[in-house]
Amino acid sequence: MKRYIRCEVTPIDTLDVLERVSLARSPKTSTRDLALLAKDKSYEVRALTALNPNTPPEVLSQLAKSKHPNVLCFVAANPHTPSDALEAVWQKVDYTWDLYLKQSAECALANNPSTPTHIINELAKVWGEVGDLAKINPNYTGDQK
Repeated sequence: MKRYIRCEVTPIDTLDVLERVSLARSPKTSTRDLALLAKDKSYEVRALTALNPNTPPEVLSQLAKSKHPNVLCFVAANPHTPSDALEAVWQKVDYTWDLYLKQSAECALANNPSTPTHIINELAKVWGEVGDLAKINPNYTGDQK
């Protein structure tokens, strides 16, 4: 697999989608470039930007406004996502989503140490992997209110 290294003078919008995907995945990508990639037309690029551990919290909050389930799943999986952005993702998890995407988003939320307690407690009620993950989350209180 090729590795793409971007020269600082090469505009991101001149890169092809594979180059932008590679840039979004790279831990060496600058926060400035990650902010630009978060606005990419390709949902794959936006999703991988959301998963990048160096994506700033304010960019993750912007990505949480996405309507694309794949982007939202990856926002939920990033431990640096602010709790208010995770709340926004939780509000968008919908039973009309593909079952795999819905469960992926719920597992990501259940596994994220930044997920608010009330969401963790709700997820703990779900049978299977989602509930099991929620019950070992440090924010789980066992409160069933």
